[in-house]
Amino acid sequence: MKIFVSADGACEPNPGDMGIGVVIKKRLGKKDKIVIHEISDYIGEGTNNQAEYNAVLRGLQYVMHMFTEEGDLPDLTDIIVHTDSQNLVKHISGVYELHNPELGEIVSQIQDIRAFFKKVPIGVHVMYIPGTHNSQAHDLAEKALIGDEYMFDTYLFKNYVKRLIDRGIRVVPLSAFRRKEWECLSIGEVLVMELVGNARLPVGEAAKELGRDYNTVYTQYHRAKEKLKGQGIK
Repeated sequence: MKIFVSADGACEPNPGDMGIGVVIKKRLGKKDKIVIHEISDYIGEGTNNQAEYNAVLRGLQYVMHMFTEEGDLPDLTDIIVHTDSQNLVKHISGVYELHNPELGEIVSQIQDIRAFFKKVPIGVHVMYIPGTHNSQAHDLAEKALIGDEYMFDTYLFKNYVKRLIDRGIRVVPLSAFRRKEWECLSIGEVLVMELVGNARLPVGEAAKELGRDYNTVYTQYHRAKEKLKGQGIK
């Protein structure tokens, strides 16, 4: 049996809030891979590299827990780790020297896990893959920062934000999507509340920024206020 660990980190801004995403799958023989565990966690403040490296570490720690504590992987032969961080792969393989103490500590823990499995013996292979092939882990890392709403329609959200940026519209702070009191709002309502409620833009200016008509933004703003009022939030 082989275990596949797909890991990714997200950071907004950089440095800033960090989120990690990990998808762990198993494959028996030539059968399709089966997802056995997912991780989507906010892990505090740091850099994008720290998020990437921590995601790989957390994935390997979970596999090690399954192997040593749960006894769920008696037939394990190989662990294949996929990451879109080329720096991490080169630091693990020794191609690059590592001078950052925070990253060095994470890499040291990863190497300790690899050394443990080598004695069994089980190979731990850390491999680079393009970010486009690591979308499941990426989405879980973004979800850790933005919240469950990110997963409702990830494609729509990504492309909506991209269109805003392409039109030169200011980027709404990611913290707006992590506000607990706004969990009851849609993505569009969060954008309007950030611009009209927090940034104090007139509805007309917010409508121009978002590329919507005045009545749509006016309606969303007041609908959002009613939702918040219903939650006891002023």
